[in-house]
Amino acid sequence: MIKYIQDFLVDERLDKQIIELLSICFSNEPLFQRQRFFKEKPQHRWYIDDGNRVTAQLAVHEKIISTEKGNYRIGGIAEVAVQPDHRGKGYVKLLLHEAHQWLQKNNFPFAMLFGENHIYSSSGYSPVLNQIKYFHTKIGQWKIEVEPHAMKIVLGKVSWPSAIININGPTF
Repeated sequence: MIKYIQDFLVDERLDKQIIELLSICFSNEPLFQRQRFFKEKPQHRWYIDDGNRVTAQLAVHEKIISTEKGNYRIGGIAEVAVQPDHRGKGYVKLLLHEAHQWLQKNNFPFAMLFGENHIYSSSGYSPVLNQIKYFHTKIGQWKIEVEPHAMKIVLGKVSWPSAIININGPTF
């Protein structure tokens, strides 16, 4: 069963389980040895547990992107992770479906993530072909480029903008 929690309500036990999952799935990222987020704390989490541990989870950031045609609310999907012994069970699709339903209900026209096409295209994601302006935390500068791992899904009737997308901060 999928569970939802606002991130600020995560207790010590759940925090420890999420950190453990992220440190396994993103072993090349030392931050996940001590915290449950990469660059910024998200507002929301969906997760699956088996009674003993979190087996899969994803986070959602409430973001505003800016374009020459105005601003749009997006759900920034991040920290998608599944325990190695639970992969191939469709957990990512289930978690994304729940997050997308919540985003639609709350009038977010888009969700965006940074990931691999072969993993997320089956959930409706497609590459972002626009240039993206974002703050590159490792070099401490703003960058504008086509980001090869940027993907989006349209959740409503609004078309994805065609100009430069400013995500007004770091990638998520």
